[in-house]
Amino acid sequence: MTSAPEASAGRGGPAAFELRSVTGRTAPDDWREFVALCPDATFFHRPVWSDVVCASFSRCRGRWLLVRRGRATVGGMALVESRKGPFRRCAGHFEGTCGDPLLHPGLEAADAQAVASRLIQGLWRLSRRPRTLDLQLFLSQDADAAWRTPLVGVGARRDEISASAIPLDGGPEAVQRRHFHRTRRKERNRALRAGCETFVTEDPGIIAEYHPVYLDSAKRWGVEPLPVELLTDLLAGGRGDAFFCGVRHEGRLIGGHLNLGGGGTVTAWNGTTLADESDKHPATLLIWTDIEEACRRGARRLDLGAHGGLAGVARFKQLFAAEPRRRAHFHLSSPLGRTLLRLTGRDGPEAG
Repeated sequence: MTSAPEASAGRGGPAAFELRSVTGRTAPDDWREFVALCPDATFFHRPVWSDVVCASFSRCRGRWLLVRRGRATVGGMALVESRKGPFRRCAGHFEGTCGDPLLHPGLEAADAQAVASRLIQGLWRLSRRPRTLDLQLFLSQDADAAWRTPLVGVGARRDEISASAIPLDGGPEAVQRRHFHRTRRKERNRALRAGCETFVTEDPGIIAEYHPVYLDSAKRWGVEPLPVELLTDLLAGGRGDAFFCGVRHEGRLIGGHLNLGGGGTVTAWNGTTLADESDKHPATLLIWTDIEEACRRGARRLDLGAHGGLAGVARFKQLFAAEPRRRAHFHLSSPLGRTLLRLTGRDGPEAG
């Protein structure tokens, strides 16, 4: 059995850094204050994300690993636990979203190494708790490069999830030249000539109109739909970092994207269009609206996410010349957890 890692010696030695594990339905104040100090924190690090997920699913609760030096939090990670019967699974984070570890930007190299080692130690211990089936991490491409070696060193299995993103350097016109093939520009212009209208809103009331469109698609995709309360509360609690892009035709909402921003990235996290309106190319028009609004908000990248094994979704993103962005899926489990997951057929990359 792989043993737990030891913390590296930073200034004042390993004992200078205390690891705490906190659970609850809402994020602790320490985490809220720490995330505000981290310029690379994405929407999926922010307390509103964990708070809304836990409020929407009774089976879920948050878990935060916090590394402190004295009274200051200098590193941490947010996770979500889900329960099924007597067992639980832990993931960073919900629905496969990236839950990269965060380190205080002011740490010296030796201290950063010590804090990282404390976090790895905490993750290993979480995966070994009684009745814990496994712990899964979904890390961005950049975080994968930094954390892969220590995670594999404590026995984590790693595989990759294909995703894609559009760089936004130079603004909408530059993005159009690089990423909007002539066919896509024609589709966008044809949609506008057909009378389609786009809009951007932060009003959570739009979700009540959008959710039936999303339910129709979820049924076609064969996936369990997210509750309307979750989408509504994310938009309501986003405080300017959550926004909805929509397309109407003759007053009817025919598609929309719920976008979540932070750390220089806007993620088109939840979106769909009506199948019977595909001839108007609302999906193309939505991506263009996402790009314009993300640029206006100063984002560096529009993350189109993974394709969830749907070949058509993957092809659609490729035709925007979106850059491939690898996501890493790490899996830590005890021998008992591995056996139970094999028997139940649930040894896969899902969060709960």
